[in-house]
Amino acid sequence: MFPRDATTAGQPEEVLDIVSRVLAGAWGAGAGDGESAPDANRDHLRLLTDQLSETAEDLKDANARLRALVNIGLDLASSHGSARLLENVCEAACDLFGAGYVTLGILDRDDRTLRRFATCGTKTSDHAGV
Repeated sequence: MFPRDATTAGQPEEVLDIVSRVLAGAWGAGAGDGESAPDANRDHLRLLTDQLSETAEDLKDANARLRALVNIGLDLASSHGSARLLENVCEAACDLFGAGYVTLGILDRDDRTLRRFATCGTKTSDHAGV
């Protein structure tokens, strides 16, 4: 009855096409599968709308994460002090991942010892440096 299967149903062009046809009353005249054309069209349109809404929510979430990553990059590029930079990145990582707390550290390249660390989302936010 429908020209495309559910795997291609997530395309915005198809949703607009189906809405236009349903509103014009031109879709599914003479459907012979026992289900009335308006009911089938409504069900199909509901399915497409649900899929489109889910996709929009996924894109919204991805956009928020991308915006947070861009902000972290801007902080990294503009900060001069490593202590404040680490705090900013720690807070941004907490927001980005929706974590209750985050701990970040900077290791010395040569002897692999902890040079600085930062925590956020905990009661105490002590920062240590070597």
